[in-house]
Amino acid sequence: MTRPLRFLAVSALASTSVLQTDDDQGAATLCRQGERPIFSFQVEKSGKLVSIFKEANDQYLLYRFGALRKIELQSPQEADTESWSKFEFSGYFRGGGIQNDAMEDYALKFINNQVEYTIFQNWRLEADEYQIGVMVTTPDARVLLKGEDKNQVGSLMSLEGNPAIPNTWYSSDHSETPRHAIRNQ
Repeated sequence: MTRPLRFLAVSALASTSVLQTDDDQGAATLCRQGERPIFSFQVEKSGKLVSIFKEANDQYLLYRFGALRKIELQSPQEADTESWSKFEFSGYFRGGGIQNDAMEDYALKFINNQVEYTIFQNWRLEADEYQIGVMVTTPDARVLLKGEDKNQVGSLMSLEGNPAIPNTWYSSDHSETPRHAIRNQ
């Protein structure tokens, strides 16, 4: 199963966003000039955009959520090198084809005003399932913002092993191992 993965995350901004499109597919993101999408998609019911992106020279990592003309959330607020440490990345991979129910799960998490946002990208080969979205968890409730994969840009997988972000990789035996250690085995 090969499906492009795209996702964006958002934080509250008063300014207007400049529409950016992915040249290959024409999908909209909330990136501005000088920013590169890592993962972006449209939310199914609302049509709003979720975008995770970095500055072209890796100076910052941000999440934006909203519409092209109105950003509702940006996190973190400060676009600086410290922004990378505000996120946590995790991943899980199990190969072996359909006979082993091959799968991949990726998640990028951050907390903003006591609300946890988990941007995710998952696929299962045997069930032929692919899911993207954001799980928003407050002290009182959990809300799933299901994403549409037809206009996805990028993939959370591109964050694997990035030394600027807390990064955990889980192997098929469920042991927690830094991804770079698995790559070097």
